[in-house]
Amino acid sequence: MKVLHRIGVGFGLGVLAAMSASAATLWLEPDPAAADVGQAVSVRLILGERFIGEERAMDADKVVTFQRLRRDGRENLSREDGTLPVASYTAGKDGVEILSLTWKGQTGGYYCKSIQIVGDAEPGHPLRYSELGQRLEIVPQTDPVILAREGGTLEVQVLYEREPLAGVRMLAIPKHRPVENAISAVTDEIGVASFNLAQGGLWLIEVNYKTSAARSRSTLVLQAGPL
Repeated sequence: MKVLHRIGVGFGLGVLAAMSASAATLWLEPDPAAADVGQAVSVRLILGERFIGEERAMDADKVVTFQRLRRDGRENLSREDGTLPVASYTAGKDGVEILSLTWKGQTGGYYCKSIQIVGDAEPGHPLRYSELGQRLEIVPQTDPVILAREGGTLEVQVLYEREPLAGVRMLAIPKHRPVENAISAVTDEIGVASFNLAQGGLWLIEVNYKTSAARSRSTLVLQAGPL
């Protein structure tokens, strides 16, 4: 039987705002978010909060893994110091691609994922629910192809050391007017939370988790409905 990780949830949005202000978020943002087959893609690494931040250059000493996953395999992306944007590549075949970054911070780790829809992707793609094994990870339970086309409800599961993380509060933040339209949810007993992403465009999903030893921060960037 799996043991669930739990934290207390008896705090309001004021405390949540204070937590967000004290812990900057790191995320990956591909441009374009939805690419055509063979289109050039640039990947920005951004540090800030609530989808408002500054682009960061690569610092190879802090990068544990930086990968691009596709239907036909995965590749390690360059860790060259000082590069802006941090990665550039050509979008592959129709389908889903995932960017994954593990970055060592001063007080813990950042675990970033971004899901990109390429070309005429079909629902049910093999990478749609991929668990990558990050220490703190947000795993979509909603098909990202359908979400990108239609918007609506996104369901995710939060895992800590590959076990469900129950009772943790999360944020979902749209790129357009992020402060006014951010929404929150709390994971249930199996680490699952859901968000109604009524606003079309790019969304940032964020969760922070602190133990006595370290603080972990995880982000997921994906498209929800047309712009």
